Amino acid sequence: MTTTLADHPEAAQPFLVFPDEPFHECASVFAPCCGRRTCADAVLDVRGVSGTVVRAGNRYEALDHDWLCCGCRALLIADRSNSWTPSALAAATGARPETIHSLTVAEARDKAVNQAHAARRSVDQEAEYRRAQANAALPA
Repeated sequence: MTTTLADHPEAAQPFLVFPDEPFHECASVFAPCCGRRTCADAVLDVRGVSGTVVRAGNRYEALDHDWLCCGCRALLIADRSNSWTPSALAAATGARPETIHSLTVAEARDKAVNQAHAARRSVDQEAEYRRAQANAALPA
């Protein structure tokens, strides 16, 4: 199961913005990856996942991080030097199969839309979404 910093209050303690307030899942923290102020439940636990190398905040040296805020996750996925996709990251962190499937379908739709745009074809995004869902449902 995917966990966040909110699931580990003892690990979140040094990063709390307001250490005197009681800890809760939306407690304000400074993200361990880049120092960005965010909610504890937005910081993904990737301690058991290798290869999560990202230039945190897009301004620090690239490191393999243990925690990723939503901004650093977006940078990780956008970085073309690795193979991370939203579905691959979700699978590596133990997300539910329905979540992984949903992300895979969305990625297939986005890829089809991007290819159509590159070929200068008009795109019906709803039709591409339905086609991606149908293809994902086919046995491998």
